[in-house]
Amino acid sequence: MDRIGMPMSLNDVCVFVPTWFGGLASVLTGFMAAECSGIPSAAPAAALIMAVIPAHIMRSVGGGYDNECIAVSPEGTITMLGSSSQEIRLPIDTSSTFRSPPWS
Repeated sequence: MDRIGMPMSLNDVCVFVPTWFGGLASVLTGFMAAECSGIPSAAPAAALIMAVIPAHIMRSVGGGYDNECIAVSPEGTITMLGSSSQEIRLPIDTSSTFRSPPWS
């Protein structure tokens, strides 16, 4: 951090890690909401709701370093990637109402 003009001690890093990962978890929740719903405007609403949930605030408060503050972001990432990989695409013939899996 010294290279970008922000000198930080180890104590500062330990204080800010929960807030950094808390913000990342809120943004990832927004991306997941937009991906699952197909509505891009769902992202800010979901991120805002995630940011004010008391259980999330408890895990992402500055200075409250715990392994749960880091774990929520990877869990959200894995869930978002898993749900986006399960997307079923329409077949080439769009007049058909049957949605076949892409491998058939």
